[in-house]
Amino acid sequence: MPNGIDDNLSAGNGDVDGSHSIISPLDELGQKRLHAWRMQQSGQTYRDIASTLDVSASTVSKWIKLAREGGIEALRSNEYKQVLTVAQLLQLASDLDLGATQFGFPDDEWSAERFKWLVKYRFDVE
Repeated sequence: MPNGIDDNLSAGNGDVDGSHSIISPLDELGQKRLHAWRMQQSGQTYRDIASTLDVSASTVSKWIKLAREGGIEALRSNEYKQVLTVAQLLQLASDLDLGATQFGFPDDEWSAERFKWLVKYRFDVE
């Protein structure tokens, strides 16, 4: 049970007193993420896992990181946590108001790629 991750949680059988489940079952994407975790724990490479699950190796890498940092519960697709704080969102809004040229771009348009770059640059978040 590496990193304190308990696979029993995946099936929703995390009963404390046996009377009810405190953890809801994983949805389809969550099941796929859990499968990737189990495959990785059995020694398979990210590339092999990606091929089996029809996703990219970078997606597998993100899922494994998610499980290592947050356990099985973090694999639930409907339970994303807010990544940026309110203060960071306010800073981001201020940066956007400055325009893209203030960050070295040739014009002030904020494309999706530029926005992603700004978030990564400012807060080291992808």
